[in-house]
Amino acid sequence: MAILTGKDGEFKFGGNNVARVRSFTLESNLNLIEVTNLGQRETNTEPGLRSYTGTATIMYDDDNARLTSILTKLFAGSNTESVPANANFKFGSDNVTGDVFVTSASIGVSAGEIITADVSFTFKGPLTNINL
Repeated sequence: MAILTGKDGEFKFGGNNVARVRSFTLESNLNLIEVTNLGQRETNTEPGLRSYTGTATIMYDDDNARLTSILTKLFAGSNTESVPANANFKFGSDNVTGDVFVTSASIGVSAGEIITADVSFTFKGPLTNINL
């Protein structure tokens, strides 16, 4: 069994490899629907809709035109991407792929440190590829 480390991770956004990613996270959420009837003493739930979100800390590189374009639109207050970008998260031989909308971003700057952009996104619909 192989032990995977951060160096085995890869993040592709909009078809472009974002080579300088410090970290990324993926989260799956399942909403539950309460289906309790009158007179019952305990609640009953059923599975509802599933959603997927994530974050990535990207070491800022002004040569990455796609990232620069998205960050400019987010901070300039104009419309963000009307078409979702495809995101591919790879760790070793495992990967997760899906279309995402960037929902927020922040840029962090510290003296003597690399400038980073923390990007949050929400998947549009189901994941298109799950290989875990």
